[in-house]
Amino acid sequence: MSGATGIGSTRGAWALADDAVLAAVKARILGEVEEPPRLGRYELEGPLGAGAMGRILLARDRELQRRVALKLIAPELADDPTARIRIVREARAMAKLSDPHVAQVYEVVNDDEHLFVVMEYVDGTRLRTWLEERPRPWREVVAVLVQAGRGLAAAHAKGLAHRDFKPDNVVLQTDGRAKVVDFGLARDFGESELERTPDPDVPATLTATGAWLGTPAYMAPEQWEGGRVDARSDQFSFCVALYEALSGRRPFEGETAAEVRAALGSGRVPPLGGPSRIPRRIEAAILRGLRADPAERWPSMEPLLRALAPRARARAMVLIPVVAVVGTAAGAMLQDDRCDEAGAAMDAVWNDEARARSERAMVEAEAEAPWAVATGEVQRSRLELAAEAWRRAARAECAAGGEATEPARCLAYARARLEEAVERAASHDPAVLVGAAADAELLTDARACLQPSAVAWLHEHPQVESDERAVAARRARAEAERTLGELLT
Repeated sequence: MSGATGIGSTRGAWALADDAVLAAVKARILGEVEEPPRLGRYELEGPLGAGAMGRILLARDRELQRRVALKLIAPELADDPTARIRIVREARAMAKLSDPHVAQVYEVVNDDEHLFVVMEYVDGTRLRTWLEERPRPWREVVAVLVQAGRGLAAAHAKGLAHRDFKPDNVVLQTDGRAKVVDFGLARDFGESELERTPDPDVPATLTATGAWLGTPAYMAPEQWEGGRVDARSDQFSFCVALYEALSGRRPFEGETAAEVRAALGSGRVPPLGGPSRIPRRIEAAILRGLRADPAERWPSMEPLLRALAPRARARAMVLIPVVAVVGTAAGAMLQDDRCDEAGAAMDAVWNDEARARSERAMVEAEAEAPWAVATGEVQRSRLELAAEAWRRAARAECAAGGEATEPARCLAYARARLEEAVERAASHDPAVLVGAAADAELLTDARACLQPSAVAWLHEHPQVESDERAVAARRARAEAERTLGELLT
């Protein structure tokens, strides 16, 4: 691991990531393979995912000749000395762990221009996607989650807590093995959360960064209170995920952090239910793991996993009473019409008419570009996701009172970028469509605008960021259009 601690500008590395995305798009739709951009000895092949902490890229280690997942930390975090120290410390802690059900951390690169974590590339399907593909037998669901639980248990044996366990952070490989990924928030036992209450208007399913860490929908009560986090906190998150996987809903539902916390505070958990009859022993095991008091949960993951394991003969167990949810305070849990309208503002940008224009453009372009229709389907899917993320973020920002200028400016910027992508997606020119496909790949999740760490840099350097993005976009588009123009002549 690199030991440098100086902090310079990490935006050069971020621009390389943009280049990698554009190169991947051109390779996919044009069949044109360029020399991939490099970060040190790593060749950047394309995007794997993105979030509030940064981007995850598929890369190749030129020295060891293997594919890896490279987690490039967002500039606003990498340029923050405190955040940088924490991220490096956590990566080093995770490098201690080697287990068949955990993605291995290989290296953290920390120098003046770069901050990224090199991890094992796990080729497979995210657990959430796997669950959404079709109904799964409860035994199959439990078996997969038990594997992931073994990965958590291995981390706990090293004194590490994941702190952000959820279905999105489990990958199911083609051989059936489940692996826990993205231990980016791991910490040693005995470390407390910083004493700050989570922002009540953060979307419940968005991983937060900054003074508190985790995804509200899956966080244990002690995480909300800034208390000490240990294996029992991960156990709570694991049981939320297992409950959701079996029933199709979370035990403590809510669209925002405040709504989830209110559900937690009620102490009520609806019956597990689900499409198939779940044995009472399974439900009892999950409910124990969902206890508000860590001392009342399972002492560790091991006895919980044994309770979930298949049994030749079911043994009688003392069941924890299940309290049905009688009703909800509609006024407290629903956003008002004004905030619904805030999210609906996206309808002027991405709507049925815009979808139809994009589809017509791809059909008309296919005569010159056989890849156009298939590319358009992927592109529209990206635009749908980005638009829905913006709607949710706008509603949450409105519910917070809409008084903070930074989230509003960030959302305005995100909407403008999305509007540009939608406009270019309606072009009949194949050359322009290449750039449009790259635009769609580069769209970020607007819900990150609700995080202080995500808007701080924009607040301090608004013109620099706008200029850099504009210049990079024009350069990428011009290059793509020149390249395609040459191919078509």
